[in-house]
Amino acid sequence: MDLRSFSHQALEQIRMSAVTRIDAGESPEAVAQGIGISWRQIYRWLLAYHYGGLDALKAKPIAGAPPKLGPKQVAKLLRMIQSKSPLQCQFEFAVWTLSMIRELIRREFAVSLSEVSVGRLMKRKRPLITPSPQRFTPAVLSRPVASYAVAGWRCRCSW
Repeated sequence: MDLRSFSHQALEQIRMSAVTRIDAGESPEAVAQGIGISWRQIYRWLLAYHYGGLDALKAKPIAGAPPKLGPKQVAKLLRMIQSKSPLQCQFEFAVWTLSMIRELIRREFAVSLSEVSVGRLMKRKRPLITPSPQRFTPAVLSRPVASYAVAGWRCRCSW
């Protein structure tokens, strides 16, 4: 059995029940075989139980720094990116870039992130970001009036 697929709480219950069964007189090898893990792992749990009691078998908090932006701040940021153009936010260009989003985060939330961190954040939230008017979609290009405007814009903006 691969215990990596279980939640931390489920693993905690498995560890505690295994040690309880061994305390009740069952052999560690039989418990290990019944759970489907190696006997070495059972003995690691017994060692932890011996030195730390049941508290040593409890799930440990996941290590890592807390995120700099909370869920509400991320939601607000995504709404701002989707609903406003960079020009409305006093940026020079009309297409959002990572450096612009980084500056927007600094202005709105007083949080300093690297461009790499902003890129990871945007990649993680990609399903929440709908296509924006920054790129011309096929539907826009198929409209007769819009296609002339787009062609003119492309001619003016090619360098």
